[in-house]
Amino acid sequence: MTTNSRLLSQFSELVYGFSTATDGNMSYKKGDPDADKNNRAFYAKLGVNPDGYQILNPELRHGSSVAVVKPNIFKRGYSEIDKYSNEVIAFEKGPLTFTSCKTAYLGIDACVSQRRKCLITIRPADCGPVFIYDPIKKVFGLMHASTASLFSGVVGRTINMMRGYFGSQATDIHCYIGPCISVSAYELCTTGLYKRTLHNLMTAEEASTYDPKEKIRQDLLLAGISEANIELSSVCTANSNGEYFSNHASAGKDVRRHLAVIGLR
Repeated sequence: MTTNSRLLSQFSELVYGFSTATDGNMSYKKGDPDADKNNRAFYAKLGVNPDGYQILNPELRHGSSVAVVKPNIFKRGYSEIDKYSNEVIAFEKGPLTFTSCKTAYLGIDACVSQRRKCLITIRPADCGPVFIYDPIKKVFGLMHASTASLFSGVVGRTINMMRGYFGSQATDIHCYIGPCISVSAYELCTTGLYKRTLHNLMTAEEASTYDPKEKIRQDLLLAGISEANIELSSVCTANSNGEYFSNHASAGKDVRRHLAVIGLR
């Protein structure tokens, strides 16, 4: 496993991981011929055969939509998705990922499930992957915690979904904030997001010291997660000396992505 979490590693039933640059580009976009091979090799590192799992790859839109992955509604190929808004969406299975049907609503930045043999994935560069697990209710999830998603309330909505849909207690939920950009490399005040929207919420001085990992941690605490059940990776993707991909450090030129994955064996 390339990313080790003290909190999550204690649960043998859990599959989770976060790839490094050594594992190769995990994004199927831009027609990378090695992407499928890289994905399969990484799943093998995690000790799972991807052909034996349903693999959900939600369409990320840097928003706050949360989905519940429900059991199959057909023998093969489909999983039912309940969006936070109570809309129901069907996702069709591809070789290794689920891609949305033509009528599906795009833009899900967090998924939660109790379903075994289902893997939830996201493919970030610098955005924060938040791995979530409730060992009591056996509910797992994954958040794409970009700055836009965070200020849209994705953390609170995800925890509320786990509580309302599955009956999870916030104090039972374990959260691991994986490798992502850190305060030492991120200049929020120079981004288009700040200039368009966030300048109404904070001063330029406050934006210059904005800490993405701390924002995630504070949102988790606000949602009722115990401080002892929150773990932060020390890795900064933008200051990793090439050990991780970084769109930010490359000024948008590096389109390669990591693979974050979580599920139950």
